[in-house]
Amino acid sequence: MANNKVLTIDINNDSITIVEATASQKKQTYIHNAIFFETPENSYEDGYIQDKELVGAAIREQLNANGITNKNTIFVLSSTKIVSREVLIPYVPEK
Repeated sequence: MANNKVLTIDINNDSITIVEATASQKKQTYIHNAIFFETPENSYEDGYIQDKELVGAAIREQLNANGITNKNTIFVLSSTKIVSREVLIPYVPEK
C-alpha cells in the first residue's frame, strides 16, 4: 500500500501549524499528527519569509521532536496582499 500521507505547513505572522494527514476515498481526512508553535520573531511578515534559516530550523526542530519524517509537503503562506476575485459569466451558447 502506498503512503499517501501529506504534511501541510501553514505559516503566518503569529504561528506555524504542521498537520500530517491522510485523505481517504470516502472523503474523510485522518489526522495523524498536529503541531502548533509560534513563528520565530522577525522571521515572517505578511506573506514574506524574512529569515529562511530561522524558520527552517524551527520547523526542522519541531518535526524531529515529534518524529515526523514525511517529505510529501504542502506549504501555505498567509498574506493580506493576496486578492481573489470571483467572476460570474452569463450563459453563452456553445457556438
